[in-house]
Amino acid sequence: MSEGTDRRSTRPEPDGCFVIGRRGIIEDADAAACALLGYAREDIVGLHGSELVPSDARPATAASLDRMRIGEITQRQGHLIHKDGTLVGVAVTAHRLPNGRLTLSVRKLSAA
Repeated sequence: MSEGTDRRSTRPEPDGCFVIGRRGIIEDADAAACALLGYAREDIVGLHGSELVPSDARPATAASLDRMRIGEITQRQGHLIHKDGTLVGVAVTAHRLPNGRLTLSVRKLSAA
């Protein structure tokens, strides 16, 4: 195997993907993202992303998303709120889209 193949084979696959509009509204979510947080797609699309973030982490998360939109950072770890109220530890990788939108690939972190 080549070195590049090794890196791809060990890179964790995302557990789900969200598309976030420039104003923070969830425009799309795949089935895996919905399952990760316990929502039906029609219930999660249209929510403001901050509704899925613990209130004490919202300012830092908003700042991180702004930095992701301009390409300063591409990854962050934090928590999202499951529909049942429990916290889910996640690693988020951002991919910039046109018009200030982001695709956020989310991977559930193992419980420590």
